[in-house]
Amino acid sequence: MDGLAERAAKFLDKDGKIQCWPKRGEDKDAVAAYLAAQFQPGCVYSEKEVNAVIHAWHSFCDHTLLRRELVERGLMRRSPDCREYSLAERTESDAL
Repeated sequence: MDGLAERAAKFLDKDGKIQCWPKRGEDKDAVAAYLAAQFQPGCVYSEKEVNAVIHAWHSFCDHTLLRRELVERGLMRRSPDCREYSLAERTESDAL
């Protein structure tokens, strides 16, 4: 398990669902990356579809917070009219 996965694991229940949103920045990054990994690269999602994925992977009933965090942390892109979402494309520098 890498460092990011270890950080995220502290916030997951036995079913792998996010139990709470962390307070620390590094922990937030890890949990957001974990959630982003539940989306398919190259797919375009409606807001309703994004909410459905988020609902399936968290248990504290705040899909709005999680959706916003994915966008603000640069893990997902949102269309200007907020109707379409997709995973942000990762570059080689992102992997470093």
